[in-house]
Amino acid sequence: MKVNKFVVLILCLFFSFQGMAQEDQAKVDSLQRLLVDAQDTSRLEILRLLFIEYIYVDYQKAKDYLEEERELLSKLDRPDLLARFKNEEGVYYSVISENETALATFTEARDLYQELGNAERVSALLNNMSNCERRMGRYAEALELQMQSLKIKEDLQVDMDKLSASYWNIGNITGDIGNYTESNVWYRKAEAYYDTARLEYDLARVRYNIGLNLKELDSLDQALPLFEKAMEYYEANNFYNDLAGGLDNIGEIYYSQGRLDKAQSHLERSLAISEGNGEKSLIGLTKRRLGLVYLAQGKLNQAEAFTKSALDIAQETQTRKTMINDYKALAQVYQAKGQLNKALDQFFTYDSLKSVVWSEENIEKINELEIKYQSEKKEKEIALQDKQIAVLEQKAAIAQAQRTALIGGIIALLMIFGAVYYALQQKFKRQALEKEKLDAELNHKRKELTSFTLQLSHKNEILEDLKNKIKALKAGASDTYQFNRLINTIDINIKDDNNWENFKRRFEEVHKDFNKNIKTAYPKITSNELRLMALLKMNLSSKEIATLLNISQEGVKKARQRLRKKLELQPQMPLEDVVYSF
Repeated sequence: MKVNKFVVLILCLFFSFQGMAQEDQAKVDSLQRLLVDAQDTSRLEILRLLFIEYIYVDYQKAKDYLEEERELLSKLDRPDLLARFKNEEGVYYSVISENETALATFTEARDLYQELGNAERVSALLNNMSNCERRMGRYAEALELQMQSLKIKEDLQVDMDKLSASYWNIGNITGDIGNYTESNVWYRKAEAYYDTARLEYDLARVRYNIGLNLKELDSLDQALPLFEKAMEYYEANNFYNDLAGGLDNIGEIYYSQGRLDKAQSHLERSLAISEGNGEKSLIGLTKRRLGLVYLAQGKLNQAEAFTKSALDIAQETQTRKTMINDYKALAQVYQAKGQLNKALDQFFTYDSLKSVVWSEENIEKINELEIKYQSEKKEKEIALQDKQIAVLEQKAAIAQAQRTALIGGIIALLMIFGAVYYALQQKFKRQALEKEKLDAELNHKRKELTSFTLQLSHKNEILEDLKNKIKALKAGASDTYQFNRLINTIDINIKDDNNWENFKRRFEEVHKDFNKNIKTAYPKITSNELRLMALLKMNLSSKEIATLLNISQEGVKKARQRLRKKLELQPQMPLEDVVYSF
């Protein structure tokens, strides 16, 4: 096919500008001059390049180029160009946070690429669809699409750069559901490649995400240096959206440490950057965190305004995970303002939405998807081994046919060997399947225990906070009956023994004979100390343990000290090492 010289000129111009950020405007100007006389597919290519230049800078201009692409395509019968256009259109809707529309558009593009037989582009579209589902809080759907994308990549034997992108995205989703340790396992796979390939930008971002997980695991001293180092890289290279996200997370760390002035300054700078770049979801997240800072400072009207604005953005963009936390924050603001009915309304909305997103069925589905991926991978490895065995057997058969003098003896030996081999192979397969089944059941129970414990912790935290606020309101009220009734109801929920019995049952299913072994080794251990050791075995933070035991974080610290003394531990020996040994 004859190559259009005009297209070649465009592509040469495009690639000559790569890596030359200082000449971006010159590139745009050159493309716009070429656009004046361009026709048909040549014009379409220039419009696409201009769309790429503007989509993250001025999305309204990008839309204008997109619309002209649409008009040109209506006159052409080119399914391949239409599929590419649909992907661009989906990117546009993603940037403006219209996630449902973006998902539908990416789905159209995927279907077109499937008809064209382009598996690599199908994989890319599945990734884009997964990101839309994730932004809307539909994590099971997001993970399923991401696993489909990864499977196609593995079947195509793509390079590590593309595989690492999938590892990254799976790390994002497992982090979203609170499985931060598993999330970092996936992130570390991507990190290993980026470090070897010296991809500084990707390495900075994935380590930043590892820092996010460490922050959630209450390892703030490890997380903060990762964030600050990433910020230096983002600022030096003008990656404004990444810089805004990092400032937002550093602000949250300072807020958690009670350093409100530093939290406010970082969050305000993050908001100014993200508002200038049109990132709606990040704007909403930062506004909510600023609202909480104002709440802690006693600036209740500002806290309410920022938190309401954050909720409006979450509802507009349909980011349900963000929406959950916005309802919770708004309930806290109304409590502080003494508007108890509004506070309860927001709390119950928060609780019901959280139940939908974090339902046990949803978590189970996500866990099953990951187990399914691991199982299919093992089956593929077994199939490859079987194929290799078949090739070896074929070669052996050819060699045997060439040795006519020994054919009788060889056939007899082969028959005996075959029968023994088949029997052993079947036995090994049965044993492998039984082991995989047991491993899958144990993994499922472990994740079910983690999900149940985190839900119980979050519930107690909200109820304890609500109880404290009601007590504060009760102190200044003349009629305390309704307040006492609410407090009693909350206490009953917090001290519900059924919760601990359910925890104990799930815990013993995963860590069999844990309590029995400890009692054998340390007969003087009390039931409360056993409970503390079980929570440490779960790798929970001090804050989560305090919430579950209904004591302060200082109380957790003292309980750990008493336990160390009873176990007669040396100062240099971590308490966790003893707990993990059982």
